[in-house]
Amino acid sequence: YIYLRTEFVQYLLNTFECDPRSKDSKSETVLLDYASPNIAKKLHVGHLRSTLIGNALQRILTFRGYNVLSVNHVGDWGTQFGMLIAYILKSHSSEQIEILLNSPHHFKIETLTKFYRAAKERFDNDSEFAREAK
Repeated sequence: YIYLRTEFVQYLLNTFECDPRSKDSKSETVLLDYASPNIAKKLHVGHLRSTLIGNALQRILTFRGYNVLSVNHVGDWGTQFGMLIAYILKSHSSEQIEILLNSPHHFKIETLTKFYRAAKERFDNDSEFAREAK
């Protein structure tokens, strides 16, 4: 752990507050739009990169006096879920779908990842499936 003494933190805050570089004379608004992980896939540390960079930019621009509006979103996920739904409907019987829907423990992320990979392959190679998935 890293511990900072209260006096040191107060010194830093006072220094930044008095620093003429801390505020631009402009009162412009800046919009930051960042992150778009594919939520149909398992989340991993690489998905944080855009969020961390966006947050750092937000802090720097706010420090410089800009009005910052930041949007951290999960992206466009309609096609990914359309692919999953279309794949499950086309590759499973009504009874299998009923079991999946009534047994949440069957919907592990590994299962959905397997379904997604198969759906993506079919999406890329079957134009009719791609049309239905959209």
